[in-house]
Amino acid sequence: MSDWLMADLRKKYGPDHKPNNMREAMLMSVYVDASKGDNVARVFVAERTEGKVPQAQINLNANQNTDDLTKMPLADILALAQELNT
Repeated sequence: MSDWLMADLRKKYGPDHKPNNMREAMLMSVYVDASKGDNVARVFVAERTEGKVPQAQINLNANQNTDDLTKMPLADILALAQELNT
């Protein structure tokens, strides 16, 4: 690893930041940033340790058009939202 990169890493993360390779440098940096409250770093760590959160699936009736949900009646949209919360 280049000397200027190590100097930058130590300047930002402290003198104890001594990675052996670029992968280790990146992981150490992300964990430090996550511990300091960086939400992007927290998401990065969580997705790689716990897996990505599955997206909610909406089941529509066979007669509902999935091409344009904006044309659904408000009552149907509210019913779907209630279904997702249960």
